[in-house]
Amino acid sequence: MNDVGKIVGILFFPFAGVLLAGLIWTWVRLVRMRQRTVFSILSLVALALTTTTVPLPFLSLFHYQWFDVAQGLGPQVSLVAIPFAVGGALRPSPIRWHSLACAVGVFVLWMIILTGG
Repeated sequence: MNDVGKIVGILFFPFAGVLLAGLIWTWVRLVRMRQRTVFSILSLVALALTTTTVPLPFLSLFHYQWFDVAQGLGPQVSLVAIPFAVGGALRPSPIRWHSLACAVGVFVLWMIILTGG
């Protein structure tokens, strides 16, 4: 294993932990939101898509037949979440930057998983 692989392997779990904490914090902020606008709904869609892809790698750890499904579906769904998050970030809302950061973070996490990092 080369040095880059070691660094990616060491940073994977802290990155995943911070990302999971960010997802939970964003959902808490969403629940506390009082008003809904079109842009906050776009952020909500991005957050929902991002959250649905998070358990897929763990599911594939316990059930090997799900690995191909997780490998194909996870990155694609998280990639679809990014434009929704960008659309939600166009106007002020409490979750706009959180949603965008989570969408991009989960996509990066999927890229790390798929490259074997």
